Amino acid sequence: MKINNAIILILSIINFLTAQPIKIVGVPIIVSPKDKYFISPKWSPNLKYISVTEPKYNGIYVISLKDKKIHQITDELSAGYKYQWSPDGKFIAAKVNKKQFDKIYSAIKIFEIPSGKFIIIKEYNKDDSGFPLWTKDGKSIYLNFYDQLKMFPVFNKQEQNGYENLIYVKDNKLYLYNPQKDTEINILDQLKIELSNFRIIDTAISPDHNKIAIETTASLVYILSLRENITYKLPDANSVSWSPDSKHLVFCKSTDDGHNFISSDIYISTWDGKNLFQITNTPDKIELSPSWSPDGKWIVYSLFNSGKILIQKITYLEN
Repeated sequence: MKINNAIILILSIINFLTAQPIKIVGVPIIVSPKDKYFISPKWSPNLKYISVTEPKYNGIYVISLKDKKIHQITDELSAGYKYQWSPDGKFIAAKVNKKQFDKIYSAIKIFEIPSGKFIIIKEYNKDDSGFPLWTKDGKSIYLNFYDQLKMFPVFNKQEQNGYENLIYVKDNKLYLYNPQKDTEINILDQLKIELSNFRIIDTAISPDHNKIAIETTASLVYILSLRENITYKLPDANSVSWSPDSKHLVFCKSTDDGHNFISSDIYISTWDGKNLFQITNTPDKIELSPSWSPDGKWIVYSLFNSGKILIQKITYLEN
């Protein structure tokens, strides 16, 4: 009986190991220069660039993956906070700030990559301008974390009536706007999620637009499935990024002392949070801000200790 139990245990372990959809390949590769301190990397949707920003989210840069050249897109204040790539990877939309007579003025700009040429789609003003999100077709911008739904057609294109549902945060609530029905639904109320004790920090919409990860001030990520009306929780998680097929999430598990990070490692989980895979395990390093490449083969992240940007190759078995 003991032998049979041992065989069953061994077979179970083998099956578990061979069934792992995520495996690390090789060692991390540094893609940033030695004399630069960068944070918050993001892959461009066309795989040509990794975008980064400086401490305090000032400025936006792109690193060419072809020749490692760095292009400064802008040096404006806070431009690197919650900026968004266009679906085709040709533009970046960002909220930028400027200081004038001790007052902060904000605008929404769209930057061409890598030239840095820009247009302003929301002029400088003193109100909180929200943060830009692209519609799925890349033809319009709408605002997240704003007090109302506002649409901005890009490059003088006529606003499209056929755009998909829009998802955004307003007054610490998550909404879905259906343009065909002209209705706005409070998703959190519909799923009976109460957020009165903490605030929404960020949202990550899955590539298939059927799931949403909500990061909160409670170090808790809610994962919502709009199709099934199901909610899962991912504790102690932050900086969430979706896999290309919307089936997995990469994120950090971090600890801090209230002022500085003490530790942080990168993990991948299935979208329901049930299967967890550790990608980094480095007590002497603090890995932050992971982002999944559009082809599913790489994870990019930053090192808090040194400001380096690294990419880690993985095997990612779609299922």
